[in-house]
Amino acid sequence: MNPLGFTAVELRKGLTLREEILILSVVQQKEYGEQYSATDALHQSKQDAWKVYKLHLQIARLAFAEERGQYKALRLDGSRERNILKWVKQARTFYTNAKNVVAQLKAYGLQAQDLEQGEAMIEAVYQAYDLRDKERDEARQSTQARRQKEAQLTHWMRRYTRALHFAFEYQPEVLQELGLKVKEEAL
Repeated sequence: MNPLGFTAVELRKGLTLREEILILSVVQQKEYGEQYSATDALHQSKQDAWKVYKLHLQIARLAFAEERGQYKALRLDGSRERNILKWVKQARTFYTNAKNVVAQLKAYGLQAQDLEQGEAMIEAVYQAYDLRDKERDEARQSTQARRQKEAQLTHWMRRYTRALHFAFEYQPEVLQELGLKVKEEAL
């Protein structure tokens, strides 16, 4: 195979590509596992924050039912956003403006520490969202890296297969032993 350009160095290159793909596959699985864990953590974080936020919204709606300005400032009207970033923004607005009306909320059993806890939980959701995005990007990059190596190996294998067909053109049984397709007329 040396005259066809497949020296020992070139053959090692093919083996190295294969080994790199195996390593990249392991890395890819790890990255996707981290992404799935981050996604689960995000959902759990949002679920926990939603319970607290929902309670705070209900109390604030009772407290400011007759005060249209505060009702609007706290964004108590309408439904909650479905998009997570918009939901976080909506909740941040609520907690930021709720700091200005703590005295009125105390009458309904909502303390400043409760609002701080709710705000911290919303920030935890945002942090979990950021982490999930980071992990998702890393998973995508690992997939891209593996696919690039696979493309390199595919290219290398095509060249190698063509060289084998040329080298063993008159020995089809060798090609069959190697698992390569052989034209019927060559047999």
